[in-house]
Amino acid sequence: ASWQAANTLPSATGIRVYPRSSVLMYLGLYFAVGIVGNWIFWSLLKRREMAWVCLVFVSFGFTAYALVYGTAGRAKATEISQIEVLRLPLESPTAKLRSTVGIVAARSSRYNLAFPNAFPLVSDIDSRTVMMGMPQNDSLMGRINVFQFVQGPNAAVNNFSVGASEMRIVQVESEIATPGKIEGGLTWDAEGIHGELRNTTGLKVRTPFLLINGQQHRLDIS
Repeated sequence: ASWQAANTLPSATGIRVYPRSSVLMYLGLYFAVGIVGNWIFWSLLKRREMAWVCLVFVSFGFTAYALVYGTAGRAKATEISQIEVLRLPLESPTAKLRSTVGIVAARSSRYNLAFPNAFPLVSDIDSRTVMMGMPQNDSLMGRINVFQFVQGPNAAVNNFSVGASEMRIVQVESEIATPGKIEGGLTWDAEGIHGELRNTTGLKVRTPFLLINGQQHRLDIS
């Protein structure tokens, strides 16, 4: 469930950074349409002077596209999104919380992260392999900037660097002691999954589901 949350982070939050190769495509189309195609078209009509007039309108059109939809390969604004997956074992007062934080920076920035739960496990996820459909966002040498992680009751991440138009993902796993637990039971047979579970943990679960054999099964809240 945690890896699935990481995979769906861009689509769930609307985060998307176009690959840098799209910049070359944008410039190639501008050159092909605005210069080559425009010149050939008016040359065939033997009115080459009109090519300069049309070039002005083509330039305005491509510029307006870049302003409205953002320049390809660049993030329009810095976005920070988080998806949390809470695992509540049956008959256990300890819950497992996996938080996936994604940051897209419009310009190079540094962040300090403080964690509310003590002694978490923090991992830096390579977005090139985890994020499906996302471009490679490392440097030309394939280097990923490291950060400083302070473990303990007051855990924190210092000097978390995110480059311009780069997406970085951090996963944090921690334990939460709850005053109650998940009680009841479910039965899985030929008729499907049926039964009743009671949430006495004191935590509000907004979207409860079961994950069985890689398939999600939504639970009805009563």
